[in-house]
Amino acid sequence: MSPFLIHLSIYISIIFSPEFLFLLSLFAISVSFIYLSIKRIPYKEILTINCPNAIKGIIMILSSIITATLLSQIIKYTYKISRPQDMLVFETGYSFPSGHTTVAFAICSTIIFLLFKYFKDHRWYINYLHVVLFTLTSLLIAGTRLVLQVHDLIDIIFGALLGLICTFLSIKIYYRAMLYIDKKIYK
Repeated sequence: MSPFLIHLSIYISIIFSPEFLFLLSLFAISVSFIYLSIKRIPYKEILTINCPNAIKGIIMILSSIITATLLSQIIKYTYKISRPQDMLVFETGYSFPSGHTTVAFAICSTIIFLLFKYFKDHRWYINYLHVVLFTLTSLLIAGTRLVLQVHDLIDIIFGALLGLICTFLSIKIYYRAMLYIDKKIYK
């Protein structure tokens, strides 16, 4: 294995680590609340189905990151499957499922959903180009985990499926919560 490929995989794994993205999500939520306070936008206006698409997108992406991180950690500590013995880098924790892959697929599939749901004004090939780009990004992140030999293929496959499930759950929960809040606030 080439040293360049190993170092590149390490950097990609650090940038897309579930822990880092989870903390980044919490930071983004904090900054959003500060921004809303400065702009004096009432919180109940944001918690409606009619809020701007950009806010919907931010909420969905953050919720998919949080859902993916939490579910992958719950599954890891439920099954407690150890990592492969021949890792190229030192990793702690359990192997199944791949948290990096889960979060990557959750983020990318949420963004793809948002592109097709809210950005229909683009030319058709722009959205499909984004689908290819985000799919390749997810596969790149999954591939780095295989290159570094910190996961088996089944960890990666299940992580990808779990990421897609987390996206579906986040979207369903978001719309159900918004409908419930709309009924309660705006009777």
